[in-house]
Order: sequence, then structure tokens, then C-alpha cells
Amino acid sequence: MMRLLWIIGLLQVLGLRPAAEPVDVRLRHAIDSLLAAAFPALVGHLEPRLVRYQAAESDRIQLRLPPAVDDPTGSLQVEIWAPDARGAWRKAGWALFYVARYDSVIVARQALRRDEPVDPSALEVVWQETTRLRTPPLTPTRLRQLQRQGPLLAVRSVTAGQVLRADDLRPPYAVQTGETVWMRYRRGGILLRLRCQARAAGFVGDEIELYAPQTRATYRGRIVAPGLVEWIATLQP
Repeated sequence: MMRLLWIIGLLQVLGLRPAAEPVDVRLRHAIDSLLAAAFPALVGHLEPRLVRYQAAESDRIQLRLPPAVDDPTGSLQVEIWAPDARGAWRKAGWALFYVARYDSVIVARQALRRDEPVDPSALEVVWQETTRLRTPPLTPTRLRQLQRQGPLLAVRSVTAGQVLRADDLRPPYAVQTGETVWMRYRRGGILLRLRCQARAAGFVGDEIELYAPQTRATYRGRIVAPGLVEWIATLQP
């Protein structure tokens, strides 16, 4: 440490300055700081890669984001600012980065078949780049939420090693298309139950249409439990 300080002091006496870091290195440091300050929730998830830049020579630089950047992933062009002879900061160039995003995602360890049960051991959590995924991936948090609703089924066939999309798994339907269900009708102090046929499948909370052979009417109701629907409206008396 003392030797380093001695060398720096000698350079200053001779009127020389230690060589500054290359511009590309300083740009990489600057973009890391900029993204961490602008997107603190994504710290540890972003990996910026310098593509190209154009800038005037300067000992000090700042990077500035363009206005209204909500998502920095993918191609990101920023402004390079540097102080002039009077110390005022002015635009001095630009830099283009490719910002990769990494997340924990759910990957199929073995092939999944559409509409068949999914064994939890067939899934694993993998940390990988998600920048180029066309649809949002299934995250561990979302998987835990789905698993609280019971055994899961595959919405589509998935090959081993493939990242699952956010909507690739579902709990069993509370009501199946064509299934006979009870529709509960409440109005004031009146409570009636009517056997109906579901015209669509759905989960608890979904609204579906039903047909009642007894009344020959079509209704809209909300699924409140497996096989039980709450009346909302009469569509066709």
C-alpha cells in the first residue's frame, strides 16, 4: 500500500497522472450504478452488456436514462454526460447496452402431458436469463399459490427442460362443461336451489352460463364451490 502511494506521489511531482480506466470499463461501472439506483427491486437480476458507444474523451462521465423507462431489459440506449471546461455537465455522447434479466423460473424435469396431473417432482427451480422469453414464466411464488389450491394439471404439453409459462399449470376445474350442478338463488328471504347444466368449465370465482331443463332458461352464475353456483342473472327466460 505504501509503495502504491509513493508511486502516485512521484507521478504527481513529475506532473503526470495515473492512466484512467478505459472508457468501456467506466461505462460498465456507470451503468451498474445507474440501474441499481433507478430499479432497486431488480438489483441482482440485471446484467448489462455494452454493445457500442460514442463519446468524447473525459476523465469523468455520467450516464442518464431516457425519460419514462419502466423496463430496462433488452436494448437500452443511454446518454453520456461529461463536465466541460467550466465544470458544467453537458451531453457528450451515447452508449447502447443489452440488459439481460435473470430470474428463478420453473422448468420441467420431465415431459408433461396436457390435462394430466403434474407430479411436484417433475418440476425444478432454475436461475436463468428470461429476457427473450415471449410470455411471462412461471415463478416459484406463483407455483406455491397454485399448489395451495390442490393437485395441479398441465394446461399444455411441455417437453423436458422447457421453461413453464405462467399459465401452464392449473388446479382441477371446480365445474366441468356439461356437468350437472346446483344453482343457488337468493332474493330477500327466499333461497332456492335449481339443478342446471354447466355450459362452460371454470374455477371457483369464475362466472359461467348454465341451462336449467326444468325452467328451460339460461342463467349466469358465479362458481362458489365444486358443483355449486350462485345465481347472478337470468339471460333467457
